[in-house]
Amino acid sequence: MWIEQVTTKSGEIRYKYCERYQCPYSGKTKRVSLTYSSNSKQTQKLALIALMDKINKATNTDLHNDITLATIIKEYLDSKRGFRKASTQYSMDNLYKTLIQWFPEDILLSKLTTYIIQTTFDNFARKYSYNYTKAGLSLVRQSLKYARRMDYISNISFIDNVELQRPVTDVDRIKRQREKFLTKAELKDVLQQLDTIHHHVSLLCEFQSLTGLRFGEMVALRNQDYDSTTMEIDINGTISSSGSFKDPKMRLPPKNVYSIRKVRLDKRANQILNYFITAKKARRLWKSKFEDNDYIFVTDGGLPYDLHYVNKILKKLNFHKHISTHTFRHTHISLLAESNVPLKAIMERVGHNEPRTTLAVYTHVTDEMKKEMNLAINSIGKVISNK
Repeated sequence: MWIEQVTTKSGEIRYKYCERYQCPYSGKTKRVSLTYSSNSKQTQKLALIALMDKINKATNTDLHNDITLATIIKEYLDSKRGFRKASTQYSMDNLYKTLIQWFPEDILLSKLTTYIIQTTFDNFARKYSYNYTKAGLSLVRQSLKYARRMDYISNISFIDNVELQRPVTDVDRIKRQREKFLTKAELKDVLQQLDTIHHHVSLLCEFQSLTGLRFGEMVALRNQDYDSTTMEIDINGTISSSGSFKDPKMRLPPKNVYSIRKVRLDKRANQILNYFITAKKARRLWKSKFEDNDYIFVTDGGLPYDLHYVNKILKKLNFHKHISTHTFRHTHISLLAESNVPLKAIMERVGHNEPRTTLAVYTHVTDEMKKEMNLAINSIGKVISNK
């Protein structure tokens, strides 16, 4: 260490304590320095300790030993911020907050083992769904891959040995899966109940059941997305469910490339859409504070309807099934399947890119299809008996 005396612009004397070291990355000789107002023996000792600390931090290639798993996951999520949809990032942030509580507190990256991760997710799976647990493990895996790319850790093979435990299929689980849609009679009942609670929400849900749109796609519809001549709507965006609707950035690209599509409206869906267009024009005239935008499905204040608000209204229903806005999308798929519409045509209408996604919704057998099956079975029996 050596000391250089310097004079500031104000004429004061300062002492710069300097030291050299070799950079482990470039091999070049570099210099670190600290400036103090004193040149006493005590200050020299303090400066030497501080300089050595700076050099150790600059040359230590094993800093990952002091990094916690929580820090790595947070750093990974931050690296993706701005490259994901706001709604996706919001969900990932919430998953991180939930997930990190299940790991040993402040566990270091260097202390992770297959045993720790496996037992953590075994416990996690006992409280949360398989898909949510799978998403949590995926987040940890992607964070570890990020840590390896950033040279925080060299070996992450321990994550490859982790296996998720699939829940045992029981009767209640199967029943819940079948309750993701409504029959025609149930749909009529629900919409009638909704109409007495909130007329506009009832119309929104009816529109979903007639078109199969995701809620975000529906409230993202603008005047320019509607062709009254062909009675078609152009699905080219979605509204995020988190943030301020006044922010133009809330309107995002659709879920995937297959979600960009045109959807034909029937007479009733066309009527509902025009009702909202007319109602908006009227509100604009008599409302002093009204957000002027191109959206069609808006509240009295001129902003798009909020997903959380609509789901809150749905909770007021006196109904034997759990209902959310997505129930009406599933119902549309189910009704199309019941009408024997080809799988490919349904996929294109609702914006699915994989058959299994659509099949997961409508592979159940509706009451109407059961009746048709029974008639077919009886017909087969008659044919056989006649022979």
